[in-house]
Amino acid sequence: MQKIILVFIFIISMLCENSLPFSIEVEELNFASQIPALQSFSLAEHDNNWLIIGGLSDGTHGDGKQIFATGQFPQKNFNERMWVISPQTGEVWSQAIPKNLAATLNVANPQYYKIDDNTLCIVGGYGINRKNRHDTMGVMTWIDVPKTITAIKNNEPVEKHLWQLFDERLCVTGGELKYIDGEFFLVAGQKFSGKYMEDEKQHYTLQIRRFEVDVEQKKITSYQAIGEESLHIRESKTVTTLANPKRYTHDLNKVLRSQILRTIKAHGKSLDSYIAEGGDGESHLRRRDLNVTEAVFPDGTHGFVLYGGGFKFLFPLFTMHQNPIFFSPQKQFSGCNAMIDMGFEQTMSLYTCAHMLIFDPVKRKMRTVLFGGISAFAYDEVARETVRDRMLPYVNNISIETISGSKSPSSWQCKETVIEKNNRAQTFGQKGFFGTNSKFVLSKEGKQALYGSCHEVLDLEILQKKAQDSITIGYIYGGIHALKQNFGKTTASNKIFAVRLRNVR
Repeated sequence: MQKIILVFIFIISMLCENSLPFSIEVEELNFASQIPALQSFSLAEHDNNWLIIGGLSDGTHGDGKQIFATGQFPQKNFNERMWVISPQTGEVWSQAIPKNLAATLNVANPQYYKIDDNTLCIVGGYGINRKNRHDTMGVMTWIDVPKTITAIKNNEPVEKHLWQLFDERLCVTGGELKYIDGEFFLVAGQKFSGKYMEDEKQHYTLQIRRFEVDVEQKKITSYQAIGEESLHIRESKTVTTLANPKRYTHDLNKVLRSQILRTIKAHGKSLDSYIAEGGDGESHLRRRDLNVTEAVFPDGTHGFVLYGGGFKFLFPLFTMHQNPIFFSPQKQFSGCNAMIDMGFEQTMSLYTCAHMLIFDPVKRKMRTVLFGGISAFAYDEVARETVRDRMLPYVNNISIETISGSKSPSSWQCKETVIEKNNRAQTFGQKGFFGTNSKFVLSKEGKQALYGSCHEVLDLEILQKKAQDSITIGYIYGGIHALKQNFGKTTASNKIFAVRLRNVR
């Protein structure tokens, strides 16, 4: 791959949320039952019930106290139960994960996807293996969701409702799993072995792994690894962004620089080796803990977009990726299935968070609504711009990434909108910062408004025909609850928020 150095002109893009064809309302639901507090789990919905497997029961790194310290991801904070939750009534059922499956299902940050009405596939994840060591698992678990939900409710064995295949190419955590036309796509992520900040070994995949599964033989077929060399780079002399490049928060010399350097030194690592861990620090696919969202592109092709993810190195700290990557198995971008847009820089919600997807088939606009999470910027509501925060703050903003254009990919443009707090319900993030590692789940009404054969993308035309003042389109569950934007204690959240679309037009 050729490296091209350009002088960029930054265009501060101030999009008005009044131009959106809907407004968003978020309301916290209160139930008498004890909803489990979890983050970084797998979730599948069936008949208004959620099946939840794995995850962590405490805050950041399963500890929630401080991220640059030993003792992270303690065994006691890995979720050891399979849960069923009704988001309508708040009823909860659970069952311990069978001991023979604990090492492969009692994991955090797995990749998962519900490929049809009944089947949930879970890949990899980070946990404690059968040798009692922290590791990333090389496994794919196929689960019959309705039968497993029934078994948990009736306190019956679940083993007969699932099966597994093992393959080292599935040793991934912190990536995402997608499924299009019978093919799986294991997107980005890393293999992380050992205890964090103690004896860890970290290797980013730097790939999109494309494969099929022979269910009868229980093995992977048609495997293809798509790397940096297969990525078309769309360069640009201008960069559209909400960020003001002249503003930033925190004086690094006074805040955290010395702490980071002391921590690295304490573990016998030089800065050079710390940067180099996990492969090429310059790779656009060196991403984990990102949002990979299903998409319908302006030309009608189906694929997905890689938004954000960590980590790039910006001395003396790491920062997040800001350039999105478009991927379509149905399309070629200058001979590649993937294209990165260097003419746009996302600023908000750059870490895994709840997201809602809406396609406008008339104006050919694909909107990705991101709820809270971790950012590399904070939003200034007075100046209506984002300000770089090198401490990677938790945020409770709702932002929208919009892809528009014509049939030619060269015309595709990305824009970012932040919905200001005085124009939406205040319950989301009113008492802290939510969204990180949480999940958005479509409601029954939401599933009735899906676009074409999509699993997650809503059709704006169908929503308009419903002609209701308010539609409960889905729910946000779990994730990390941070008390402060920076340096505060974090916990796992048990909150459920209803997400409603109002004034759809």
